[in-house]
Amino acid sequence: PFKLTMALGEHLGSETFFSPGNATGEILTIAKPNGRDLKIGQKFEAHFAPENALLFDANGNRIR
Repeated sequence: PFKLTMALGEHLGSETFFSPGNATGEILTIAKPNGRDLKIGQKFEAHFAPENALLFDANGNRIR
C-alpha cells in the first residue's frame, strides 16, 4: 500500500478524484467511489492493481 496525504479533492457525482501530496512533485490522481469521507490533510493508504493503472508521459499522452 501507498501511505499518502490528501492534498486536493474534487467530488463528481458518485466518484471523488483526488491528488495526494508527495515529495517528488509527480502528479498522482486517484478515483474513489463515494470518497466524500476524505478531508484535506487526512492521511490514508491506497491500494490498486497495477494492471488497472493508467499512465501518462510528460506531455499528457497515455502510455498504458
